[in-house]
Parts: sequence; C-alpha cells; structure tokens
Amino acid sequence: MPRYCQQSVPTPGANPEERYIQREKEQILSFVIDRLPPLLQGAVRLYLDDLTVEEVGQCLGVRIPTVKARPTVCDGERPMS
Repeated sequence: MPRYCQQSVPTPGANPEERYIQREKEQILSFVIDRLPPLLQGAVRLYLDDLTVEEVGQCLGVRIPTVKARPTVCDGERPMS
C-alpha cells in the first residue's frame, strides 16, 4: 500500500485530536485522488511515494517530459524535476 494511504503511526505523545486530524487529512487526500483521471491518479500516487521523475515515467510507461508536464500536487511547493 502506498505510504500516503497507510494508516499513520501515532507519534509518541500525539494527542487524540492530532491523530484525528491526521486521519482526516489522509481520508481527504485519498478522496480527492480517487476522483482524478486514472493516469493522473497513478502519477500523483507515485509522486507522493517520493519516486523520481524517471521512476514515475518507467512505472507509467511514459517519457520524462510527459511526467514533468503533469500538474504537481503541491502547486509548486515540490515541483517534479
């Protein structure tokens, strides 16, 4: 299972509210990704799993320029390069 979908491991000392908020964020992210077109879903999931551009291209069977042309998840905070 991809890391972004995995149940988060509670950090020591995390209070119940923090754990609840983290679970909510994970559920929202999963909900949004599930509504993307299938190829974009795959690209986003691989991107969130910290694969390199080359690895994403290999997994999806597309060239590197195609991967780089895909929109990023973080609106420029962590561009694919």
